[in-house]
Amino acid sequence: MIVSIRNKLQEALLYQPVSYFQKHHSGQLASIVFNDVKSVNQVLNNSFGTLLLTPVQIIINITLMLIFSWQLTLFTMILFPICGLIIYKIGQSIRRKSRRVFQQISNVMALFQDAIAGIRIVKAFTSEAREKEKFQKENFKYLRYNFRANKLSFVTSPLNETFGALMLIALLWYGGQMVFSNTGMDGLHKTSYVNYVVFFQLSLFLIFH
Repeated sequence: MIVSIRNKLQEALLYQPVSYFQKHHSGQLASIVFNDVKSVNQVLNNSFGTLLLTPVQIIINITLMLIFSWQLTLFTMILFPICGLIIYKIGQSIRRKSRRVFQQISNVMALFQDAIAGIRIVKAFTSEAREKEKFQKENFKYLRYNFRANKLSFVTSPLNETFGALMLIALLWYGGQMVFSNTGMDGLHKTSYVNYVVFFQLSLFLIFH
């Protein structure tokens, strides 16, 4: 799949008009063909099996939750969108920062290629120090963007765990009220239900992670 994507990109670039290459630097195009496709490769390697199996697990968990208690499942489904919206907003921020990272590494590659391709001109005008300063400045900017993206990504997992714990507390409280009021659920059913909710949370976490 990755080889096919890279072949298609190279083929598409070959058939672009000359004006396209005047607007886009070769370093940026090389970054897309190699760095971006490499990222797709990493996602597929890490998540391909999960994307196939996890939806089935979610459907099974929801079915079992409904069998145990439709009232508690309705309460759960009210809580999940609230937590999901917060996580979605964080994910949007991560994607924006990731796009900056990819854009910046393409800028770094473009500077590097310019300096190497025009090394005779650099030598003729003794511009080594200027080229070095430009490259180091862009490379440090890449480090800064990458650090911000990773920092936000590392925060996502603790936030998921915190939201999961808060949801379980709310479910234990609501389920406890149902047990004490004898509304169709006993302590054993409540414990089993909480287990299915935990599996449901883990399945969602695997998808969004």
